[in-house]
Amino acid sequence: MQSISFINLYVKNIGKSLEFYKAILELDPVAQQPGFAMFVLPGGLKLGLWQTATVEPEAEVTGGGGEYCIALPDADSLDSHFAAAREAGLHVTQSPTQMSFGLTYVVEDPDRHRIRYYVPAAA
Repeated sequence: MQSISFINLYVKNIGKSLEFYKAILELDPVAQQPGFAMFVLPGGLKLGLWQTATVEPEAEVTGGGGEYCIALPDADSLDSHFAAAREAGLHVTQSPTQMSFGLTYVVEDPDRHRIRYYVPAAA
């Protein structure tokens, strides 16, 4: 079985997106070159930021077409993350809401990629 090891997000402004992701991930990129930066997340998944002007083959779709999700351990953690997101002026598209899969909220990055934070519902 194969697993996903790397995800690229297409971004308009690499500098702006790099600063956004450094702040929300609380990580520095492990690699950078003109038009590209890469983070390695704690579980080993790599997240690349690729400036749209340099993507080959040219990308037709950019942000807003999907989301990635970050699990948090409990409601207090979600509340703290949400307060920090609001304080940082992030674009919140969904305030904390109880849904069938758990407690969740959603923010968008500068290119409208959705980031869903959630606390999984108890089984």
